[in-house]
Amino acid sequence: MATQSPSNTGRKNGVTTRYWDCCKASCGWTGKASVTNPVKTCAR
Repeated sequence: MATQSPSNTGRKNGVTTRYWDCCKASCGWTGKASVTNPVKTCAR
């Protein structure tokens, strides 16, 4: 059974810091970056 590698169509580069702000990555706060979906984290 042959399998195909996932496509890179629609792939975009991103930038983040290595820092955590309380319980979530600093890039997880809404409005922190111009993205459509910040990283998913807890609601705190």
